[in-house]
Amino acid sequence: MSNTDYIPKTDDAKAALFERFRDTIPSYATPLGLTPADVLSQSEDATWFRYALNYTLIIRDAAQNWTHYKNTLLTGTGPASYPVYTTAPALEPPAVTLGVLNRFRDLARRIKASPAYTEGIGEALGIVGPEHIAPDPATLTPQISLRASGGQVEVIWHKQGMEAVEIQKDSGSGWQFIAVDTRPNYIDTTPFPSPAVKWKYRAIYTRDSQRIGQWSNVAEITIGG
Repeated sequence: MSNTDYIPKTDDAKAALFERFRDTIPSYATPLGLTPADVLSQSEDATWFRYALNYTLIIRDAAQNWTHYKNTLLTGTGPASYPVYTTAPALEPPAVTLGVLNRFRDLARRIKASPAYTEGIGEALGIVGPEHIAPDPATLTPQISLRASGGQVEVIWHKQGMEAVEIQKDSGSGWQFIAVDTRPNYIDTTPFPSPAVKWKYRAIYTRDSQRIGQWSNVAEITIGG
């Protein structure tokens, strides 16, 4: 049994669904009664939505960098590099009219109403999702790992269908809140100290600003020097 009107919750998953449909539909368009204009319209929607989503993430990361710089500028607690100004992703595709999701839903329903439609086609296009038992919120536990690159620590985590994680850090004086991150992975831009020290990180899933489940494993990394 599958859902009859499957749309994932997150923007990144929606973008992936639109792209999967775009890349798969040419094989099924004719028997399903779709016109070249139908296929082209959805393809342009998928490409533009991914572009717009990527731009919002660039702006989000830039805002984090400027906030860190602004705070350091005020307090003088450590060196901070001057943030670069945000630029749009290269090769801007043609813009589309508003209503990408509405058009996608309408197209998916047209396809499911076609005499040629089968459950296998729906699965190939990504427009049906398998029924599943939702995980127990009380036991949800993220798994994190760390890597240092370019003078920053990257906290690697996976969504598992959740919307965000709260990340805490122990720099030697106990656990402190550092961020709620909605898109893996999180970059800690705190300047590396000297001499070398050990930093610890942990995370917990959140939904609607509330913690869900259990704290992750504690990941440790030695940095600075």
